Amino acid sequence: MAFWIYSLISLIFIQHSYGVRITDPSGSSLEVNSGDTFQITCEYYTEDEGVNWYLNGMILNDNPDYRILAEELDREMSESTLTKRYASSDDSGHYKCMNKVDIFDDVTIEVTVIDGEEDFDVEIFEPDEDDVTLEEGDALSLKCKGCSVCDLVWKVNGMPLNDGPGVNIEVLKQNGKTVSWLRRDDMEARFGGQYKCQDEEDPFGGDSVEVKVEAPGAVNIKQPSPFTSMPGESFTLECQSSDSIVWYKEDDQLEDGVDGYIIAESYQGSKTVSLLTKEDATEDDSGTYYCSSRSNSRENDDVTVRIGYAQGVESAPPGVGSGPVPTLYENIRLRMQEQMITLKCIDGKDRYSKYSWTKDSTSSFGDEETYKENGTELMIQNVDERAIGLYECMTEVRGKDPLFRRYNLTSASCMMAETVPNVTSTDCQSKVYYGTSCTLNCTLQQTQITNECQADGTWDGSWACDSATSVIMSTFTLLIALMAARLAN
Repeated sequence: MAFWIYSLISLIFIQHSYGVRITDPSGSSLEVNSGDTFQITCEYYTEDEGVNWYLNGMILNDNPDYRILAEELDREMSESTLTKRYASSDDSGHYKCMNKVDIFDDVTIEVTVIDGEEDFDVEIFEPDEDDVTLEEGDALSLKCKGCSVCDLVWKVNGMPLNDGPGVNIEVLKQNGKTVSWLRRDDMEARFGGQYKCQDEEDPFGGDSVEVKVEAPGAVNIKQPSPFTSMPGESFTLECQSSDSIVWYKEDDQLEDGVDGYIIAESYQGSKTVSLLTKEDATEDDSGTYYCSSRSNSRENDDVTVRIGYAQGVESAPPGVGSGPVPTLYENIRLRMQEQMITLKCIDGKDRYSKYSWTKDSTSSFGDEETYKENGTELMIQNVDERAIGLYECMTEVRGKDPLFRRYNLTSASCMMAETVPNVTSTDCQSKVYYGTSCTLNCTLQQTQITNECQADGTWDGSWACDSATSVIMSTFTLLIALMAARLAN
């Protein structure tokens, strides 16, 4: 009886001993370099249902990192080929090809992946952009990759971001790399900022993108307001929205090819990008330009364009940084009894900026009914001679030198004329006469002179005498002196 059982087992073993075998590569082991592609081919009987592939006991048939193809060679034999691209050390181990019907019918080969010099850089590769703009309610999707041993983590504005409600983070091994996929649903404005992916062991490395979240249908003009340009030059304004865009100057809608305006539209993802260009600009092109959503006119943005004002670069004021800093000058001649005038900083849209306003080098404006300060804007109401002066807004942008915008507010006539014994260019540069004509009365014994201060603060050297005006001004000054003497007594 024992003989017959032994004979039956031997017959089964002999029948299946060559049922499953590895035909390529030959031998019981295989060495490949990191990043290479390798293949293993296993042959089996066609009448069987096929084979399963295993790596260190883990089945590979449904693993997307491995490609497995079966092919019938003839009526008797078939083969299954396993392919692995971009091999890494994680792909080293014992690969087994096993008959699906007979678990005793299998064959094993050992694969060793030899590591080369591994790249330890961390990179956000999807999307391949430094800035991402979303609308509220959209989902954010970021993918980051690092070395095979990297422990990738995410941070938002320097704070750790972990898997949780509304946030899904998956980490997997792919082509010898560690890949981290961050998905955040229902984005809100407060979720915007700097998203950084880094190896937890390397706090100074990593890669980041800036994420901005806008209200649905938000309209944004790229250029800061006020925007200045020189006469004779062309200027271009760029506006973005998820809707189609309409341009206005004041209350007039602008059309492409009409009055020298050129309007060109393109698309960046879900955004419409509209460029408004005006060639050979003149001072008549100054004004407020509006970019509006076509379907919702309440969604709009505006920029004030000034044509003809000087721009310059000067040294930073004492105690503010060092070296040259960009400064924009703007001279405005006030019409007395204007209802209101609004002054704006250079960069009114950067959420990381800080702003500070001064008038004649002091931050105290006094009259709260006249001056309304709102960070990027300073509104002056019920304009009169008290509004005359030098206004300055300093914009502190994180990681950059400060920017300055200066407004010199003067009247059409020189309301701040003074009695000056000796008129020099210094008086012109230091007083409110900057950018306007001022009549200066020197003394009762000297002739009145009218001098023009240039926009850049230089003295043009012109002298004009008006005997009639001189007599009137001298008489007026004498009366003031007599009244002062009488009051003193």
